Amino acid sequence: MRWLALYARSRQVAVPISALVFGTALLLGLSRWLWDGRVGIPSMIIVMTLGLAAASPGLAGSDHDLDRTASFSWPPRRATHLIGLGVVITGLSLAINATLDSGLPAGVILRDVAGQVGLLGLGVALIGGSFGWCLPFLFMVLAQVPGMSDVPVAGWLVQPADTVSATVTAAAAVNAGLLSYLTFGPRRTRS
Repeated sequence: MRWLALYARSRQVAVPISALVFGTALLLGLSRWLWDGRVGIPSMIIVMTLGLAAASPGLAGSDHDLDRTASFSWPPRRATHLIGLGVVITGLSLAINATLDSGLPAGVILRDVAGQVGLLGLGVALIGGSFGWCLPFLFMVLAQVPGMSDVPVAGWLVQPADTVSATVTAAAAVNAGLLSYLTFGPRRTRS
């Protein structure tokens, strides 16, 4: 248990959890005051992306050279961290969905969280921990733009559950993100 606590502390796990709790509370409050207790997919995507953005630096760690000297293999730990992040965000999103009775299918939430987590892993591998959140944020913005939200590949986050191209895009994002993050790890940023 001590190893898990040290890992969580070194990867700043409390930061994304705090961001998710704050985003969830804000979303619940806004839904009660502004939207008659109902939440749509755009606001759910914003909460998902908030948690991912807060988790981005923790996926890279604080000392790249120290991580390289570890005597154990990093890929299983990276996979656990990324998948665990997805599980937490999925759980909170499903809880919000059930609490506010938004009517969003669970399949859409699962697809969106999986795709966004994959984009985060890809972003951390390509750009680094400090800016790894840019890819999920980019697709969140594309999904909010009126003209782009109708394009299944660009606006896959807001497509219905039975849209094949949105599911394929999310699956591609998950596979690319997991493979690149597990294989190469976070990109080394220069200080």
